[in-house]
Amino acid sequence: MTTALQTVTTKKGDIPPITFLRHIPPIGGSATERHNANEPVHKQTQLSATPSDLVAKAAAQLQAMFEPTQVQVSGGFIPWEPAEHKFRRLADEWRQGTRYTSSGTEVVTNSAYQRIIGMGREVLPILFRELETAPDDWFWALYMITEENPVKPEDAGDIEKMAAAWLAWARDHRYQW
Repeated sequence: MTTALQTVTTKKGDIPPITFLRHIPPIGGSATERHNANEPVHKQTQLSATPSDLVAKAAAQLQAMFEPTQVQVSGGFIPWEPAEHKFRRLADEWRQGTRYTSSGTEVVTNSAYQRIIGMGREVLPILFRELETAPDDWFWALYMITEENPVKPEDAGDIEKMAAAWLAWARDHRYQW
C-alpha cells in the first residue's frame, strides 16, 4: 500500500512559515482489496470485519491524514511527534538526568524539563493527569506556563497539597485531562 505526501504551509504574523509533511494513506485500501478483477462487479462479497471495525479503521486513516510526520524548520525537516509522546520522552529524560540530585535549581533547569515548559499550554492537560496519578515536581513548569500559582504559601513543599491546589485550579479553568 503506497501513501501520498501532502505539504501544508502555515504562516502567522511575523513567525516564519512552518511546513508539515503528512503521509496520506489511501482510504479503502488498494484496488485489489476493493475488487478482484476476476469476479463480476455486481457479485456481493461478505465482509470479514464488523461495521465498528470498519469505522475504527476509517477513523485511524483519517487521523493519520491530519497528523504530520515531519516539520520543516530552517531549511530542513525534523520528525514530528504527538504532544503525549514528546512529553513522555522528555519526562523520562528529565527523571534520568535528575534522579541523583537534591538541588531544586538543577531539577527545573534541566534541559528536558525546560523543553517540557517550551511545549506551552498544550502540555497542561498531560501535567494535570500526571499530578492526579503520580504527583511529581511539575509545579515550576505549571507556574512558568500559566504565570499563576494557586498554591498557598503554607502548603509550599507539601507535594500532595500542591498537586491538589493545581488540580483545583485546572478544574476552575475548565481543563480536561
